[in-house]
Amino acid sequence: MYSSGAMIDVKQFRLESDEWKRTLELLLLENAYLKNRLAEIVNVSSTTLLFLEKAEDYQNRFMQKDEVINLMRQDIHEFDRLLAACGPENKEMLKSIRQRQQTLRKELMLLESTFSLLKVQFRDML
Repeated sequence: MYSSGAMIDVKQFRLESDEWKRTLELLLLENAYLKNRLAEIVNVSSTTLLFLEKAEDYQNRFMQKDEVINLMRQDIHEFDRLLAACGPENKEMLKSIRQRQQTLRKELMLLESTFSLLKVQFRDML
């Protein structure tokens, strides 16, 4: 049986992991919306070569974000596997999980920040 402190840690880790998954799902949906919006604009407007080059650049950047999001999803899945394997009173494993949690937090914050910047740049380009 887990000690109450370890049980709280594991529960908190799981709750945060679920929150990360929801955030990534929202980012994927928003990224899909931006790709669709870009396609609509390219299809209905009389576009210049310069605009088409910019549109291609944004399409590539959106696809890169999808890749980063999917990599983050894999990392979170691995984090969940570590949580499931964490035995009672395994302080070393909890320490490792805590370090991984901090890394994932930073990576997700960076992803959200760069994605927000990409959205602003895309809207400004339109």
